[in-house]
Amino acid sequence: MILIDEIQKAPALLTEIKRICDETEEKGLFWLTGSQQFQMMTRVQETLAGRIGILHLYGLSQQEKREISFTEETDFSMDSLLSRQVIHLFRHKCSAALVSEQVNYSTLAQAADISIPTAKSWLHLLCGLDVLYLLPPFYNNALKRLTKTPKLYFNDTGLCAYLSMWLTPETLMMGAASGHYFENYVVNELMKSYAAGRNKANLSYYRDGSAKEIDVVIEENGVLHPLEIKKSANPDLREVRKFELLDTATLHRGRGGIVCMAGDVVPVDEKNALIPSALL
Repeated sequence: MILIDEIQKAPALLTEIKRICDETEEKGLFWLTGSQQFQMMTRVQETLAGRIGILHLYGLSQQEKREISFTEETDFSMDSLLSRQVIHLFRHKCSAALVSEQVNYSTLAQAADISIPTAKSWLHLLCGLDVLYLLPPFYNNALKRLTKTPKLYFNDTGLCAYLSMWLTPETLMMGAASGHYFENYVVNELMKSYAAGRNKANLSYYRDGSAKEIDVVIEENGVLHPLEIKKSANPDLREVRKFELLDTATLHRGRGGIVCMAGDVVPVDEKNALIPSALL
């Protein structure tokens, strides 16, 4: 195996790598890394089309920092939740000014004093650089009048907090927009965990024409796991009633719950529980 870092600085190597790959069926001969995604990927995809697998490297998730690997399918059962370890959430700073909201190009353009087309271009550039993450809206043929607008989150939660001038865990936790930061943290951890995990899942959020919303819908192996996200130690348990909106979809609704600041896992009903955010 050969590891080549900053491959974009030596594009001439790609032709030789292609030749070697064409002469053998062995996989994993070369590992290529680079810090300039657009320049690197353009050349790599042109030269090594059909011969490469692409991995996006995000910041370490809390599971990775604690050397924990949840390798099984999505499981929000009491046994699974109780087996996880607790962290201090607000030691890991979260989000920036417009995160955890539906993308509004007009607002972004006005805030930056640029045109709407420029705002769209800049936003997609930041997504391509893995600075931002857009959570897509949930879609199902059996459900009508669903929103088509994604929600915006930051991948680097420390950068988000810095840009919004939340410079300590205490000010972040007590800030007026801390609920948005909390949601950004939860979505970010879920996204990173599934990106690096053995089992893959589709993450989305539900919002219909009546503004009824489910913060996160995890679709894995044909099962939907709905999650509400509340920065509260004692959230309203009636929030789980919204999950019934998914029952008219063509997929089965599995276990879910309310991710919150509760200290312990608490069952809500046979399918849902209060899930301490510190277990993510």
